[in-house]
Amino acid sequence: MKKDVRQMVQQIRETFDRIYSTKKYRTTLPTADRGRQNNLIDTVMRLKAQLAQETKKEFEKANELLKGSVKEAARFE
Repeated sequence: MKKDVRQMVQQIRETFDRIYSTKKYRTTLPTADRGRQNNLIDTVMRLKAQLAQETKKEFEKANELLKGSVKEAARFE
């Protein structure tokens, strides 16, 4: 799981590097470049959403484990 998250973060970083490595990213781009930039931005947004969803799942699992351990501790007291 952590490996998948790390890979997604690496993909996001690489995508942003590709977008912002060109000096033209804020200027008017030719149509083909604009299309590529939009595709990269869409990819980044999709990866960010996927990362947020995976992170939320991990937090929910950790929260459930914590609740279970608190109940176990309360039972032994």
